[in-house]
Amino acid sequence: MTRLAVALVGASLFALGCGGGKDGSTRTGGAGGNAGAGGNAGAGGSAGAGGVVGATSGAGGIAGNTGGVTGTGGAVGGATGTGGAGGADAALPTDGQAGTSMLITAAGGSFTYGVATLVVPAGALAADTTITVTASAPADTLPDKASLVGMVYEFGPNGTTFSKPVALTLPLPSAAPSGQGAVVSWLDTSNNTWVDLPTTVNGNTVSGQTTHFTTFVVRLVAGASSCSFAGSCAGSLAGVWEISDLCIGKVAKDVNDICGKDDTASYVVGTGGTGTLKVTGDTYTLSMDAGIKAVYSSACLTRTNIGTCPAVEAALLQFLKVTATCTGSPAAGCDCTFVTTVNEMGAVNGSNQLVRSPEPAGEMQISEACAKDGTLQIRSTKTKTATGKPSTLTVSVLTGRKK
Repeated sequence: MTRLAVALVGASLFALGCGGGKDGSTRTGGAGGNAGAGGNAGAGGSAGAGGVVGATSGAGGIAGNTGGVTGTGGAVGGATGTGGAGGADAALPTDGQAGTSMLITAAGGSFTYGVATLVVPAGALAADTTITVTASAPADTLPDKASLVGMVYEFGPNGTTFSKPVALTLPLPSAAPSGQGAVVSWLDTSNNTWVDLPTTVNGNTVSGQTTHFTTFVVRLVAGASSCSFAGSCAGSLAGVWEISDLCIGKVAKDVNDICGKDDTASYVVGTGGTGTLKVTGDTYTLSMDAGIKAVYSSACLTRTNIGTCPAVEAALLQFLKVTATCTGSPAAGCDCTFVTTVNEMGAVNGSNQLVRSPEPAGEMQISEACAKDGTLQIRSTKTKTATGKPSTLTVSVLTGRKK
């Protein structure tokens, strides 16, 4: 029964996005397609269809038919473009396409490379720095190559650190398949593994925040979202909010991967919730009862040596202290529903993001909020990376009204 306990604890916590007992919160995301628009012509030259735009100095760069590179000081020759190679998909640079660079001052700034965008806030850099970026197809030597989508982006100077998080947006080539979610990841070269950033998905792009430069890529990990979110806004979160609903997007497998990487029939979802969110200054507290549905497939039940669905109920009561109702059989699988309590606290930053404290080891999350006309929505995305196990993604939306 010990193994059963681990499986059930992992599943229920992952459903909540709690990560560590009853001290977690809920997160969400989305997916989308891909699109792009044209590049900029350099001064001193005229562009032919899909050609290379010449420039004598100053602003300019490489411009394709449907996409290219924008930046400062990226002059190419002085010729007039009268043909030449056509541009690639604007949302994705082509392998071997020239990179770009731009001077970012300590006062901050931003630049783009195709659809990839970097935004550096004021004070993030200690001194003016020339930022570079190149893109290439994923090499066969990269870890978990099958999870990578799109190009691999090298931001430099490699090892550059920031005193404040910088926002990195990368293109998402196509919508994530059912049961998966897209995350921005960076390469930990010392352990040869990917580290997933808290990520938000907006149509054809994915965005995350980082405090250093290295290799970045978009990956697909287990997890899915089916929660509606109207969008973030700058309204004040201050006050007491009555939570009236909780949506947790369907997440395949339990967090400890007890059911095995090939078992996508087992999953957890949120079934609603009620509670209170209190925001005072730059801190918040959240207390709520969350409804959870955990479905364990017959293959998972067989693997964990569970005899009956009542045995699952007993394990949930013993180890999670929740009273569950489980229906079904080991041959058909067990559907279990229960209510669990979430207590969380943390900080609210200037971007209306809720940052929980403490952050459980191996987990990162990012949230967006909108308080408008007395209503509240908070969409959150949590990624969990455990050594030797696939990264997983939990997405959720809280809905409430001002008390």
